[in-house]
Amino acid sequence: MGCPEKQLLGAFAAPDDHAAVTERIFDVQGRTETARFGDSVPKCGFTRMGKSERQARPYDYLRLGLSLLVVTATSAYVGFSITTWFFELFHGSGAGSVASIVSTGPSKSSRVPSSPGIFWSPCPDDSETFCSYLSVPLDYADPAGAEASIALRMIPSSAPLKDQLGYVLINPGGPGGSGHAFALRRGKEISTVLKHRYHVIGFDPRGVNLTGPNNDCFENQGDASRLQKDFEALGLPDQTAVLAKGQTERQGDDKDRHGRTSRWQTHADAVTKAVDQSCRQNGNHAVLETSSTATVARDMKSIIEALGQEKLVYWGFSYGTILGATFAAMFPDLVGRLWLDGVSDSQTYTNDIWAWGRSGMNNSQGVWSSFFRACAESGPKGCALAEKGSTAQELEEKVRKLILDLNTEPVIVGASKYGPGVVRAAQVHYKIWTALYAPKSWPVFAQALDDLIKGNGTKLYELANEGNDQLARTDSSDNLFHRKSIDSFWSSSPIMCSDTDPAVAKTLWDATSMASYAQSIADISPSGAHWAQWVGACRFWSFKAREVYRGHWTVEKGLKKTSHPVVFFSMEFDPVTPEISARKMADGFGKDSATLVIQRDGLGHCSSVHPSLCTAKLIRNYFINGTVPEDGTECGTEDGFLFPHTEKKWQPKIDSVDDRELADAIYALGMKGAVGMEDLI
Repeated sequence: MGCPEKQLLGAFAAPDDHAAVTERIFDVQGRTETARFGDSVPKCGFTRMGKSERQARPYDYLRLGLSLLVVTATSAYVGFSITTWFFELFHGSGAGSVASIVSTGPSKSSRVPSSPGIFWSPCPDDSETFCSYLSVPLDYADPAGAEASIALRMIPSSAPLKDQLGYVLINPGGPGGSGHAFALRRGKEISTVLKHRYHVIGFDPRGVNLTGPNNDCFENQGDASRLQKDFEALGLPDQTAVLAKGQTERQGDDKDRHGRTSRWQTHADAVTKAVDQSCRQNGNHAVLETSSTATVARDMKSIIEALGQEKLVYWGFSYGTILGATFAAMFPDLVGRLWLDGVSDSQTYTNDIWAWGRSGMNNSQGVWSSFFRACAESGPKGCALAEKGSTAQELEEKVRKLILDLNTEPVIVGASKYGPGVVRAAQVHYKIWTALYAPKSWPVFAQALDDLIKGNGTKLYELANEGNDQLARTDSSDNLFHRKSIDSFWSSSPIMCSDTDPAVAKTLWDATSMASYAQSIADISPSGAHWAQWVGACRFWSFKAREVYRGHWTVEKGLKKTSHPVVFFSMEFDPVTPEISARKMADGFGKDSATLVIQRDGLGHCSSVHPSLCTAKLIRNYFINGTVPEDGTECGTEDGFLFPHTEKKWQPKIDSVDDRELADAIYALGMKGAVGMEDLI
């Protein structure tokens, strides 16, 4: 069967290209199966540099009745001004891409590169960044079938043409984080770190933010947010006791505690089951079955092909390291420069979700202890929780007592920007979880804790209820992009539950078993109870991914050498992706394909949240010059970023103008807080 006729902005017709499609990876615990989809499958595209590449198609509808003017740009740069954003994609019709809507006037897009498969227009929310969509197969086993449209946002290089190095893709993590929003929030700082020599592109993975079709598990943002609030309203079972009591006291209460936890777990499971049922009844099953990391890795391959770039250059954070490692495993010959930042253990993530969840909490207590130590060292000038001469142990005991008190007597809030309310122990735990991600948030959190100890819960209540403006049942397509966009705690489930082995995930099916697991995680981490419930979401997931990658993850099992070494980076104290995960992944890829970098005394999740000029120089040198750090390289962390005050500020040693620019960029990144906690657009 041939491809439907295509036109490129009305000027070019793309020829059919029959290509044998033979590879689909289903490596599960060391077993490799290769499925042949046909000896000759029609593949729509055009041929360049010996590769068949998928061609973006124009969109031919306009909003608001304005006339359409379509311009084809075949020169090196686009020379027209785009004053209004009107393009929008069909989700089910097979039409798939972007047309540029133009008006007269001076050019604002002279820095935008021209590529054969993607056409860029100024984004409606930030005209300094450029947006587009790329049409790709919904299922790569059926390239002539239904399509997905991948939302892209680019910060163009401002370097002279001769100094430009191509495109770098970025991903903030999740799973479920929006690369599109990440590029808006942090893309300019990332561009500066890379000396403006790359076009920086953030993209939304399947089922996330503006990439379509939406998975449609929820009709609108309000429905998703309210279900999350239903879960939060349960509080936590006995996590309050974990942090408020000493180990000796806990041991005598284990039996009763386990019974309470099991009863609580039954209620929590009901909310998780409601998500799955909503997806089964209302969701787009085809999208839910094609949202795996393996499929998104193929999307990244499609993106670089459409851009005309031979190999992937990529900076991935958190879950983005799993995505990057998956790409490197599936397409080792297409690895350009991959910096995997805040490394998660891909092997346990894909094969044993329970082991992955447990290992993820290895360092969170270390981060929490560092919070009190840094607060005590800064003193009352920088940390409101501290008094002159306070010790870290005294401060931790103060917070333990607060939580114990809240467990018996909540604090009433008469007025706040979210109205009246009540502060319970569970809300403090939730904010502990989020605070561990980024030291930038520590002064505000310490102030909220100090206020709460003194009986004023307003600040803590407001911190705990950020996002309540999303509870209304408004049209989720009512945005500048005219596309359905839902930001949800549940966005991760279609991805994570597709990736991990479902047989293992369902071994803790009953509430009693799950409660025991959650209790074991809570005993080692102040954020363990929250983390365990997120990990446990896959117990009830009904959908099976059409394509997954679950290994190989080691050279010994068959992992192939990459065309350029991958950097696996970890902070010494990361609350969810501990150093041991980076070491394991680097060892698995082997000395020829991987190198390990550690930021000593680094606190928080990923390099961007706790700046180190040494780390930033390694990143810049790797991306600009291709220089691979020596395996086991360690960077220090400058003083002054934690609980700063007038006498204590972050002041790295600056030796050049380049150092100053780089230091300013990484400081700005650190002050933007946790990676992956982005509001979707």
